Amino acid sequence: ALMARGISNILVTNEIIAPSQLDRLARIARQGTVAACVDSTAGIEALSRAAAQRNATIRVLVEINVGQERCGVEPGAPAVELARAVVKAPNLDFDGLQAYHGKSQHFRSAAERQASSAAVAEKIKHTIAMLREAGITCSTVSGGGTGSCNDDFHHDAITELQAGSYIFMDADYADNRETGDAKQAFRQSLFVKAGVISNPSADRVVIDAGLKSLSTDSGMPRLRDHVDLVYGRGGDEHGILMAPRIGERIKLGTAVWLVPSHCDTTLNLYDWIVAIRGNTVENVWELAGRGAVT
Repeated sequence: ALMARGISNILVTNEIIAPSQLDRLARIARQGTVAACVDSTAGIEALSRAAAQRNATIRVLVEINVGQERCGVEPGAPAVELARAVVKAPNLDFDGLQAYHGKSQHFRSAAERQASSAAVAEKIKHTIAMLREAGITCSTVSGGGTGSCNDDFHHDAITELQAGSYIFMDADYADNRETGDAKQAFRQSLFVKAGVISNPSADRVVIDAGLKSLSTDSGMPRLRDHVDLVYGRGGDEHGILMAPRIGERIKLGTAVWLVPSHCDTTLNLYDWIVAIRGNTVENVWELAGRGAVT
């Protein structure tokens, strides 16, 4: 989807293992600059074979585990060993490291995020120093994110920030306590519009946005204009708003704007984004990548 729209320098921030996906990646790599991550020699060999079969070249980042405890080898010697394997592999170009720490994006206090960012930077610097001793150039270090970017800015270890949620923000990121740095003052821009379809009691109204309309992996959504209201589960198609005397305040047909708890997994539910400035619809954007698991 990105390549078709003219974005020709793409990092897939994941390991690709399935043969059909590797072949697709190699075909796309013939159209532009494509990079992927590795954390095993088997993954390197599979990526190299796929690239050779398509006469393509794929950039490679060795992923190191800097605290996410997901993919990635340990920093230092294990990462250097994989980098050596990438350098030797046909049709692969070693470009650097992926050092993403997703958990630190959601540490609530500024002190926790600062400490995490500093710890990640030390692991990166240690690995780069060992790569240099092995005669391997590390051009790119990709990591950081929306929640930690204030602190990542101050470290020269990361060359490429993986911040993305700042474009939209969500209720979960809003719970991060800020440092006062203006760079982190990202405003909420993503909302799900719903309407009141029933007001059966004084303390309860029902809206037409249930579990099919919003992801709840990071909790329930909040309301943009009614901070005193609590969203409650009503099933697939219904949301329940609760507050004393709410039935008198919010009438049938009233539009409500919900703030998703997690922007990524909410966006994936929709085909289109309606872009609004003030009271004017400026554009309608297709979500070309949604549901794109193949």
